[in-house]
Amino acid sequence: MSNVSRGAGIDAALEPERQNVAKVFVKNLCNKTGINLAGFDVIFDQPRSVPTRLLLEINYFFGRRGLGGSQAYYRILVQEIDNWLSRNGLETTRADR
Repeated sequence: MSNVSRGAGIDAALEPERQNVAKVFVKNLCNKTGINLAGFDVIFDQPRSVPTRLLLEINYFFGRRGLGGSQAYYRILVQEIDNWLSRNGLETTRADR
C-alpha cells in the first residue's frame, strides 16, 4: 500500500483533466449531501479519453498535506465556519475580528 502517511508524494500537476473531473464530482456530492469537512478518495477506472470517476471513500479524519499543511487547513476551516455563520444569520465571536 502506498499513501502519503507511508511516504508517497502528492503531485498536484498530474493529470489535470482527471483532477477537474474529481473536483466537480466532489463539489456536487457535497452540495447534495451537505458534507462540508471531509477528505475524498476518488479513483478512475482504466485509462480512457473520458475518465470515469469512482468514489473510493470519504474520510472524516484525514491528513492535511494535500491542502498545504495544517495552517492552510485551519484557514479553510475558519473561513467555512464564518460562511456558515453568515448564511445562518449569526455573527462570529472570534476575538480577532
